[in-house]
Amino acid sequence: MLAVQAAIAGQGVVIASRVLVADALAAGLLEAPFTQSLAGDAYHFACALGLEQRTDIAALRMWFQNCFSAAEPDPAHRLP
Repeated sequence: MLAVQAAIAGQGVVIASRVLVADALAAGLLEAPFTQSLAGDAYHFACALGLEQRTDIAALRMWFQNCFSAAEPDPAHRLP
């Protein structure tokens, strides 16, 4: 995943599943800035209270919704 490689190279940050970055975290190549994580098959969008009304934040939220709302999780790929 190019975004993970870019983050390891110091070119930015990445939001990724812990499964995808577990080895890089264990090796100290990446650092998780927060201890909180979300579980499940869903995507979550969070921002500071009140910022959701900003035009740029609302546009990003709408983009996420458009990209991911049509994607139905395949029940065959769910973890037990």
